[in-house]
Amino acid sequence: MGDRFRPGPLPEQKELIGPKIGRSD
Repeated sequence: MGDRFRPGPLPEQKELIGPKIGRSD
């Protein structure tokens, strides 16, 4: 389940975990 909290190469994952890890990307 580590990948779920890690920034994935896909734009979908970035948006899902982006705000969770506090990323403004």
